[in-house]
Amino acid sequence: MTAGLDDLRAQIDDVDARLVALLGQRFELTRGVGWLKADGGLASLDPGRERAQDARFADLAKSAGVDPTLVRQVFDDVRTAVRHEHDLTRPFTIAEMQDAERRSQAEFGVSLVELMDRAGQALAATARRMTNGAVLVVCGTGNNGGDGYVCATGLLKHWVDVTVCAVAPESLAAGTLAGDAAAAYMGAGGRVVAASKDLDLGGMGSSLIVDALFGSGLSRPVEGVYAHLISQINDCGVPVLSADIPSGVNGDTGEIMGVAVRATRTLMMGLAKPACFVSDNFGICEVADILPPDLVAQLVQ
Repeated sequence: MTAGLDDLRAQIDDVDARLVALLGQRFELTRGVGWLKADGGLASLDPGRERAQDARFADLAKSAGVDPTLVRQVFDDVRTAVRHEHDLTRPFTIAEMQDAERRSQAEFGVSLVELMDRAGQALAATARRMTNGAVLVVCGTGNNGGDGYVCATGLLKHWVDVTVCAVAPESLAAGTLAGDAAAAYMGAGGRVVAASKDLDLGGMGSSLIVDALFGSGLSRPVEGVYAHLISQINDCGVPVLSADIPSGVNGDTGEIMGVAVRATRTLMMGLAKPACFVSDNFGICEVADILPPDLVAQLVQ
């Protein structure tokens, strides 16, 4: 039995080596396509092409007796990595991103509520890739905090041990984006700890912190409980995932507004921000596809 087990494992190792080599070749080919698109001013998203690929992957998986979902996950990771390289070739100012959000609603019927849901779900998916342990989501009172609440709700639905550390949760009004997102999280049974200057984030047993304190429009120095939380996040010694911009960084200039989160990874929403090219606080940069693909195609031309 031992000899047979060793033989099967050796075969698996051989297949793994060939699979990794083939995926490497595909990644380089796909990257070449991405750079040609970038040089030609074409959008990274090609929904028609991707739908055709998905159908082909499903047929190949069926022929091989493999779950098509597993095949999609592998190739989605390759496509996402290449798309992020493409999206990071050109930054957009905070004002341009705000205009893109307005156009999403006015021209494409994608509301701010839907954009926040897409952003929060993208955060949750990235958080799940970064850890299988407990997650602490630190939320401010603005729309960036709303993204954090949606993220926390998404983590709950995947049975992740998640807690929200909330700044002034009592100030979130019903009918606002952040207020409704917070209410949905608490309605799903989510735990909330109110932020204070005495709170020790390091003692909460988290294996990942999601930073959703400030958004990209920060223009004032960070003070008070916010400064305390940012210092605590930086001192916790666990990976940090920032939503859109590491809190405390000016999104256009990269200036540190007194104190700023030092992120392990930053998931920028919709478009790359100028600060990611000049600030070391972002860690690994990614772009979440939350905007309508047709709008992105217009913007990158």
